[in-house]
Amino acid sequence: DHLADAMGYFQSQRPSRLLVVDRTLRASLEQSYPVLQFVPGREVCHLVVLEDTTADARAWNTVPRELAAGLADRGVPVTYGLFDGSPARFLLADGSTVCELADWDDVRQGLLLLLFSEGKRLVRRAAARVLDDLALWPRVAWMDFREPQFWGACAALPAARGLLTFPATPQGLLDMSRA
Repeated sequence: DHLADAMGYFQSQRPSRLLVVDRTLRASLEQSYPVLQFVPGREVCHLVVLEDTTADARAWNTVPRELAAGLADRGVPVTYGLFDGSPARFLLADGSTVCELADWDDVRQGLLLLLFSEGKRLVRRAAARVLDDLALWPRVAWMDFREPQFWGACAALPAARGLLTFPATPQGLLDMSRA
C-alpha cells in the first residue's frame, strides 16, 4: 500500500478536462478567436519491473513478482519483464512481446524503472552502455538480489553511473520509495 501511494503522479502531455477560464479569455482575446486553455493532465506513474533471468536468487527471491502483482492489484499501471544479462532488450513476463528499452525513452518521465539483478553479466561493454543511458532517466533504481555485504564490482557498476542501488527486499523497496 505504501509503495502504491508513493508512485505519485506526473504531468502528462495530454490536457485534463478542467478549463482555465482566465487563460482561455486572455488567449482568445489575443488571437481574436476562441483558444481553450486546460489544466495540464496528471497520470499515475507507470512501474516497469525488469528481472534478470541470469540471477541465481530468482529461485527464492519473489520480491519483483510480488511487487508487480501487488501494485497492479492496487491500480498502478505495471509492466513486468524478464531480461537476460542486459536490460536493453526484455521479454514481457507472459512471453507475448519482446521489447526494446530504447522504445520507452520518449515516455521515461512517467516511468519508475526497477532493475532486479545480481549484475553478473553487466561487465560486458554493451550492458554497461545501457546503464549509461539509464543514468539519464529521471527514476531508475537498481535492486540487487544479493545482501549488501556481498555487493562487489557488479553492484559498483550501476552505482558508479549514479543509479540508486537497494537490496531486493521489502525493506529495500521501502527505502527506494523514500529516496
